[in-house]
Amino acid sequence: MLVHSIQATENSKVKVNGHEYTGIQISTCNACHSSGRRVSLSYQGLFAADRTDAYTPFDAEGNLQQPSSTYLYKHIKGDVHFEAGMLCQDCHTSADMHGNGNIGTVALANVEPECQDCHGTPTDYPWELPLGVGDEILDTSKIAADNPLLALLKKGRGLADKAMPVTEAHAATYPKKDGYLLSARGNPFGNVVKDGDKVILHSATGKKHNVPILKDIEKNNAWKNPEGRFAMVGASKHLETMECYACHATWAPSYMGYTYNMDYSGDNTMVDWIESSAKTNPDGTTADTDGKSFVMQKGASTQGDYTHARWEEPVLGINAEGRVTPLVGVIQTTGTVINEKGEVVLLNNVAKRKSDGRLTIDMQPLNPHTTTLASRACTECHLNTKTMGYGMSMGEVGSNPQTPIYMGIKGRDGQPITKQNKKPQIEAIKNLNTGDYMTILDKDGNQVMEVGPHFERSQALSKQQLEALKDKDYLKKAEAALKEKTAAKK
Repeated sequence: MLVHSIQATENSKVKVNGHEYTGIQISTCNACHSSGRRVSLSYQGLFAADRTDAYTPFDAEGNLQQPSSTYLYKHIKGDVHFEAGMLCQDCHTSADMHGNGNIGTVALANVEPECQDCHGTPTDYPWELPLGVGDEILDTSKIAADNPLLALLKKGRGLADKAMPVTEAHAATYPKKDGYLLSARGNPFGNVVKDGDKVILHSATGKKHNVPILKDIEKNNAWKNPEGRFAMVGASKHLETMECYACHATWAPSYMGYTYNMDYSGDNTMVDWIESSAKTNPDGTTADTDGKSFVMQKGASTQGDYTHARWEEPVLGINAEGRVTPLVGVIQTTGTVINEKGEVVLLNNVAKRKSDGRLTIDMQPLNPHTTTLASRACTECHLNTKTMGYGMSMGEVGSNPQTPIYMGIKGRDGQPITKQNKKPQIEAIKNLNTGDYMTILDKDGNQVMEVGPHFERSQALSKQQLEALKDKDYLKKAEAALKEKTAAKK
């Protein structure tokens, strides 16, 4: 927008106000990806809040922090890739970007890069890994034994001699050296090449990055984070069942219990976005051109706020690929409806399924894009019931949210006795019987809230996984395994 010029690769230089840059800047992606899961903000180490809980620090004139893009911010630690100067497009380079030719109902399925694609594992270089590692959407048990695809999925993926045609046609091309690295889905990264004993990532900023390779780190005993070796080499099962960022995303923004109301009283009206999208004015323009031609409908929505927003170590669950992943709250609507007479006909309602009573608000699986070199400590997951999904202190911290809270003098029955103050300070939240908005398991380990309902594999941790996390001897077992593997290596 600064120069009305298309941004793309390091070949497309943008010069403005005495400065020059290349690549699609994070602020461009931020225009859309700062909402919902807010990954573009988290990537930069920004925790976004809507209200006064972010009114620090003061600005140079001594005023409270002012909103930018509607949010106020706290700065947490930025993603290690952001700190290194990488842009979003340096990882998201091919089919997972906008415009892959398919209309997807959920964009998450299009996201392609996996950590192992560039970093490998402590036992395998990226090109030695089979296709599908880290991206296990394909159920290999359903592939016939004589299908050539099955053999392909068992051998090392190798390297590519050419970038994808769309990359060659529209993006910067780089010398292949020993070959382009492949994604878990078999598509070449046109900007990541093997060059002798190094892996080089070419950023759209023009920088070159030497990619840390886990197999070399293990071979040379060059671990900067001893707990990382403990988790990956001593307990190698982690690599088979977990996303790398389940440990390395040390924080994640989570927005719990979004309240709103629908008010059909009086002359309240609001835009009918479905009908408006199909309307065309006589001159051929669409309804939003003049801002006056919208199709209106009865009622109006008054948005409230989140019950609470958190950013510390996230809860864990299972994502669409069947791997352990961070979970965050995203909106979790709690609705109130006022009818045409001004009567409240539905108060603070959390929807639930008729079939089994499970709450339909959910905790969402995602990569928070808050990866750090350090990882979460073992005890942040093992023996930690909040991380397991049982809520804060097994749900014992909060009072029953289905019971109103009165601040005034109360009688023996718990009801207020004063005439002046009979309204509760905190009104009941219908159906929220889980203790808090991050409780996805009851005390018996049964799932009571949805987890990423867009995909059938998404769910809370299994009872088998929960039992493993509760095992008090896990550290001793992992230490013994690590000693055995280290001795065998020597």
